[in-house]
Amino acid sequence: MPQQPNLFSSSPPNGTTVHHRQAAPQRPSRLPLWLRRVELYLYVIIRIYIGVIVIVLPWYAPLWADNQLLNYFPRVGTFLMFGAVRGMISGLGLLNLWIALDEALHFRASIYRA
Repeated sequence: MPQQPNLFSSSPPNGTTVHHRQAAPQRPSRLPLWLRRVELYLYVIIRIYIGVIVIVLPWYAPLWADNQLLNYFPRVGTFLMFGAVRGMISGLGLLNLWIALDEALHFRASIYRA
């Protein structure tokens, strides 16, 4: 079987060679400290807010037990009423709180890594 020619030649048709310059990799710009702190505060506040909602919602809110979605799917509603399922969902809320606390406490160490 004959070998196929190179369809994508690196030289232009007139025979001159093209030299490709590789751009030097640019360093990522460092963000100012105040901007990283604002980002951290927002991240931690949102994590805490979501964590508290996910911890409390399965146990105390009537929204969990009586809503339109569960009225359409009664088997899902029965499944969501099990204590183990509620506990797992509250565990996800605790995980959110743990992540927020960990990020807030280890902010000083992450300043110099960026």
